Amino acid sequence: NASPTGTFVDVSVGSRHACAVAADGSVSCWGDNGLGQASPPAGVFSEVAAGGSDHSCGLRVDGTVSCWGSNSHGQVNAPPGVFDAVDVGLYHSCATASGATTCWGSNGSGESDPPTDTIVSLSAGYNLTCGVELLFFINGLCLGPTPQRLKNVDAEKVYLPALVLPTASSLGVTEVVFLGMKQGGDTLGALVVFVLVV
Repeated sequence: NASPTGTFVDVSVGSRHACAVAADGSVSCWGDNGLGQASPPAGVFSEVAAGGSDHSCGLRVDGTVSCWGSNSHGQVNAPPGVFDAVDVGLYHSCATASGATTCWGSNGSGESDPPTDTIVSLSAGYNLTCGVELLFFINGLCLGPTPQRLKNVDAEKVYLPALVLPTASSLGVTEVVFLGMKQGGDTLGALVVFVLVV
């Protein structure tokens, strides 16, 4: 099916399909729909994640998560509860709620076994999940075939508003500095280190 027209507030692209949240909160998907991954449910959403190949998840405005598409590994069995964000990998999905992370679906490489750290941002990949944890500074953490706390690598500094972190402004943080990315192996494109600037 063809991509939709109109005004959108969020978009996510998977390997064979894409989804977007329109200004009115409805979700439209297009591309491969062989397993229902491009057939979103009705309702009002604030964000959508289509990063996998065969499933998608969306965060409704009431904070609940709905998923659709292939359920070969339980990846669309979203747990009950109110969440802040959601993302999907190949066969797993994850969501955060006030810094706590919940994952469901495939766990063959530990990608659905999150730490107890306070995670302020997460990203699910092929068979791994990466998160940004709030400590005295912001640190990158990846779960998957080779779990690790990532180290900073050379990269251009990018300054971001403190509002990108839900708890940053309460600490008096004025901006966040993104220092680098780990590229290669199991942590391709993973967020690495953030530094709080007070």
